[in-house]
Amino acid sequence: MNRFWQTCLILLIGVAVAVPLRWAHLAQRPFHADESVQAMKFRTLWNTGEYKYNPDEFHGPTLHYFSLPFQWISGQDIETESEAPLRSVPAFFSLLAMLTLFCFRNALGRSGLFIGSLLLALSPSLLFYSRYFIHETLLFTFTLLFLAATWQYTQTHRRRWILLSGVALALMYATKETFVFNVAAAAGGLFFLLALEKFKGSSTTFLKQVPRSHWFIALVGFLVTGILFFTSFFTHRAGPLDSILTYFPWLARAGGESSHIWPWYYYLERYFWFSKDSGPLFTELFLLMLAFFGVWAGFKDHFSPAIRRLSLFLSAYTVLLAAIYCAIPYKTPWCFIVVVQGMVLLAGIGTHYLFSIWKGRIPRILISLVLLCGLSHLFYQGRLMNEKYYEESKNPHVYAHTLSDVRNLTRTVQKLGSIHPDGNKMLIQVIARDGDYWPLPWYLRTFENNTGWYPQVPDNLAAPVIIYSPRFSAQVKEGVKKPHQPAGFYGFRPNVFFQLSVEQSLWDEYVEKGLAREDEEED
Repeated sequence: MNRFWQTCLILLIGVAVAVPLRWAHLAQRPFHADESVQAMKFRTLWNTGEYKYNPDEFHGPTLHYFSLPFQWISGQDIETESEAPLRSVPAFFSLLAMLTLFCFRNALGRSGLFIGSLLLALSPSLLFYSRYFIHETLLFTFTLLFLAATWQYTQTHRRRWILLSGVALALMYATKETFVFNVAAAAGGLFFLLALEKFKGSSTTFLKQVPRSHWFIALVGFLVTGILFFTSFFTHRAGPLDSILTYFPWLARAGGESSHIWPWYYYLERYFWFSKDSGPLFTELFLLMLAFFGVWAGFKDHFSPAIRRLSLFLSAYTVLLAAIYCAIPYKTPWCFIVVVQGMVLLAGIGTHYLFSIWKGRIPRILISLVLLCGLSHLFYQGRLMNEKYYEESKNPHVYAHTLSDVRNLTRTVQKLGSIHPDGNKMLIQVIARDGDYWPLPWYLRTFENNTGWYPQVPDNLAAPVIIYSPRFSAQVKEGVKKPHQPAGFYGFRPNVFFQLSVEQSLWDEYVEKGLAREDEEED
């Protein structure tokens, strides 16, 4: 078997490991509030064919447009489907991220390629967020594609690679505003590499060797791709300008105007040493350890100059990107996964380095055993995160996640609608501040046209079904036009609760038909 097919086989093994981990029980966890926001925005695109980039919220258009073929393939009605079809989008793109390692095959070697693909498959953080309908996994994949295409161009100087590099950069841009941090870290990594070469008395000629025509090709790829997505394929002219104006509100949030403010070590704790409430220890120190050997390889003369430059670039890029995210006050755990990509590539180089310097049978067996233990521990953590602690605070990647109670509430409301004369046109009033009611808009989407969302108790409180934050209990009790029955108390996420109030006549019918008893049995 030649080298090409060996590489393909190695990557296919990694994909084979990744697939069941990503698609098993994909709908087990209810949608996070952020997932439901994106799902509702995609639903509008699917039902109406319309999408307009919003510079204040929601991030870029790629997630929604790339979801279209997955929705079509699923064959499900978006009004009744589970979470699985939409979550299959990031799951699929996480597989594409693994395939980009093909471009690094010469730098990683067979051992590094194999371990790198397994790390992408088994990393607990990457696995957890590959099952999340948000932009992060797509940004991860497009950034890795950008790095892969750029690396290939430096080795071959073929126009197709610099074109792909420009396209990948545009896809990053059209995915999430935080792509600027990746670009800044990449620029810093290049500057570090050039400065180091100059210090050594040599010079890197990469930039000088790029013809102007090739820069133009990259620019065309970037502009065409970016314009297509931000104009919603030429239906929204203001999109490209909005993609620039968006940085004003997002920079304000990054600077501290948000509820998601955490200390600088927040990510380090979540990713590398997390244990809470007597839960298990979650750590990806194994990945960090292998990455360290990849950094070390960059300062040794064991590999070719090209591979050493790649190692040094990735080292600076990863450290700078981690530093940027740690320095920004605004933090959510999924943002940090883009840092993991550099660690994975360095870990692959590090593995290649270890197998290259220790060629004896016994040392290689020992290295293999250590790698097996480390990968097994990552696999074990991933299973715990996604099958046992998928909505508990003991999981470092559970962040304000929706509890299963939202499904219990939804089920009750749907049954009430089934016996109400108006059916899914039954009036519902939801009262909560600061958008705390998310992800209810997704779960109550069949009642969308007749559901009112209020930040405070409205004057006309006349709906047969009222869902409200406990802080409004007294006002709701006083304001209802007809007698209502308290019908349940539901936890949505930490410190966010809702009460259900049902018109007395509707509730009596609900009880008489045995539907209340069914709910108790299903709970």
